[in-house]
Amino acid sequence: DTGYAALLAERGYIVLHPNYRNFAPSDSGENLFLAGYAIDVLNLIALVKSEAGQTWSNLRTARPGKIGLWAFSMGGAVAWRVLVVSSEVRAAFLYAPLSADDLQNAKFFSAYPNAQATLAMPAFAFLSTSPQYFYQNIEIPIDLHHGTADSVVPVEWSLKACEQLKALGKTVNCYFYEGADHSFSGQTGQKLQGRMNNFFDKYLKFAPSTPTATP
Repeated sequence: DTGYAALLAERGYIVLHPNYRNFAPSDSGENLFLAGYAIDVLNLIALVKSEAGQTWSNLRTARPGKIGLWAFSMGGAVAWRVLVVSSEVRAAFLYAPLSADDLQNAKFFSAYPNAQATLAMPAFAFLSTSPQYFYQNIEIPIDLHHGTADSVVPVEWSLKACEQLKALGKTVNCYFYEGADHSFSGQTGQKLQGRMNNFFDKYLKFAPSTPTATP
């Protein structure tokens, strides 16, 4: 969501907002199990790491050790996959995310060609690809937010993710907004913004250096 990206940028964060492959103006590419989207995010993370500190780069002031991930709706399915395969992200904020179960997501997007190809895969494949079976690899804090009246993405998917992550002892804060739909607005949206700011400031913001006293 460009609005949330703008809010983070105003707070001094470098925000990279990638588009999805196969959606204009992006290039086309394979996307079985939505893995293509995750590959694009991983490549973007690699780009940040390679250009951070380079005087010629627009990313020269980036801090590669303080990379955060913000994801909404379908982006949540992408984020789950990134989080279980990469150790480069330091904090993740998920807003009304899709499932970490590839089969659920493929059924959700059943009208899409890539979803049909995914559904045609043998059942055992989903045990090897679905991020929910690899939650143990996540070692970073996660903030998860979902409206209880979401008419697009079932809130039960986030409830299940929270239960599974907590059972594994992961650092996860789960917020469920009574009566809120898929996209938040008004006071609910403001509450989400405040929690987003606090979360990223806590885990990503560099504290000013403390002057060293000299005798």
